[in-house]
Amino acid sequence: MIKKTLQRLVGTSDERAFAKSFNAHDDGLHRVIHWRVGNEEVAKDMVSEVFTRAWEKWHNFDNAHPKAWLYTIARNMVTDSYRKKTPERLDDETEIIDEDYSVEDLTDSKLEHERLRHAVSLLKPQSRHVIELRFMSGMTAQEAAYILGIS
Repeated sequence: MIKKTLQRLVGTSDERAFAKSFNAHDDGLHRVIHWRVGNEEVAKDMVSEVFTRAWEKWHNFDNAHPKAWLYTIARNMVTDSYRKKTPERLDDETEIIDEDYSVEDLTDSKLEHERLRHAVSLLKPQSRHVIELRFMSGMTAQEAAYILGIS
């Protein structure tokens, strides 16, 4: 879905610059969004929406800090999704199990992921965002600070 959206946009030099930005940041955005929302399909949809929103505002962008700009759009989108979120029904979520892993391995991995997610959720929002940007997205401390507006 994301690649189709991008292919639709590519053509002029502005669109090529946008495509370059997309290719440079789509994996990192996906990791951060997936970490925050905990659902692969929702994360893919949100990454696509980040780039759609960015494309709509591309003509106003000064091209100074594209990474920070995209991550700010993503962070705002995730925050908005939390505000709108309705409780999920358990029977609506289906997971595909990889046959290369045992049920015990998958359970241990899921429990470890949930413990980590819980521990991070106990942090103050700004500290949580720093961890997400630095370790989930692989940003430098300077990039994360710029996005968060801190030193």
